[in-house]
Amino acid sequence: MGRVLEMGPGNNRTMLRVQTNGDLSKVKPGDWISVAGVTSVVLGRAPGQGVIWVVAGFALPFVLHDDDDDGLLPQYPPTAWMPDALAEVYVVPQFDTLGVASHNSLNAAPFVSNLHTNVLQLQVVTNGWGSRSLNANDFWVAYVITCYQREFADDDDPNAEPAALGSTFLLAGGSLLYAETIRDVAVATGAVVHAEMNVTAVHELGHALAGPLPAGLVEPVTVCDRVGSCTQRVSYVPLYQAVIRSRPRPAGP
Repeated sequence: MGRVLEMGPGNNRTMLRVQTNGDLSKVKPGDWISVAGVTSVVLGRAPGQGVIWVVAGFALPFVLHDDDDDGLLPQYPPTAWMPDALAEVYVVPQFDTLGVASHNSLNAAPFVSNLHTNVLQLQVVTNGWGSRSLNANDFWVAYVITCYQREFADDDDPNAEPAALGSTFLLAGGSLLYAETIRDVAVATGAVVHAEMNVTAVHELGHALAGPLPAGLVEPVTVCDRVGSCTQRVSYVPLYQAVIRSRPRPAGP
């Protein structure tokens, strides 16, 4: 008796890494092994590695899946809570999502399920921000795009891991919102998903408008960081209000 720790295909056979109190050296090719009610012929074993090989195509009648929502599709960044927060820093927003193709570079940001590196994250912003050149002292332009999630180590899977809800490139400009991780955190904390999305959007926009600060990355950005208490309105903390009011333009060229 024992349990299977790992299973995978290879070299026309299936590898089973097992944990058992028995003696694997007594298992011989041609013997039978049963896992979760599925029986297969043993092709070989490596007792020192705790490995048994069985026939190719060995499959169990179930699959393991984390709590990610496979049906979560790309979406426009939420903007409903931005006007109130921006009004307090004397900014009147004009939202352009579909707009002019030459400004938005439609279809220029390829689909990437997980942005595992900073290079990939920056590429999404660089390739997609077609209105970057319009950023001026009297006409601010910020770029926000939703993605699925960031690196494996920051995607809240399992829940003990850090949860990166968004990223903003303080020098290059551009912000990313990680929709699946935001959903994960909302479910775990009992927050409302759309509220979490809106708070994160305002938060990352605050980083973009404020740009690099002398003290480095300063948190919190909004009075709602992190979530839970805000359901329809969010404001920037006094430090970010003061910095944004004094900036000539957002991060980026």
